[in-house]
Amino acid sequence: MTLRVAEKGKTAQQVIIDLRFDNNAGRVRVVFPDKHLQVMAVEAAVRACGVYRDQIQFGVQFDELLGRLAAWSEARQSDLAETYLTTRNGGLLFLAVWSKAGYVVECEDALTELDMGIANEGSFDLIRLSVLGVPPCSKEGLCSLLSPHTQIRIWKNGD
Repeated sequence: MTLRVAEKGKTAQQVIIDLRFDNNAGRVRVVFPDKHLQVMAVEAAVRACGVYRDQIQFGVQFDELLGRLAAWSEARQSDLAETYLTTRNGGLLFLAVWSKAGYVVECEDALTELDMGIANEGSFDLIRLSVLGVPPCSKEGLCSLLSPHTQIRIWKNGD
């Protein structure tokens, strides 16, 4: 039995997890694409293959998300000082730092539309994304909103 999973840029036939069921006390031998060999219970093997498939799919979705956030940021560059993607509360946070202080209805509406569009789009089903728009702030204020471990600057005015 084999499980075929498509990676970005590859066909499903190019990525194969090989499961060999020898009916030895309900255990299978799993040979991963990197040739790593592991023997485990059938149920554990099925779960592991699902996790591997989801991991690959998450990477594809993450790449698509970065592209979408970058395009959104570039289209609104006159309203933005910078945008970031960071981790927060077990998910991802897209942080938009506005270029002007105060509440700008059009900016907040555009950010809400982005959030709803991503949340309702089936192609991002493995990604938990929150969005937050903030007025210009100090470096310390910005650091309080960004994870110390994961900070991806997507766009900065002037770069």
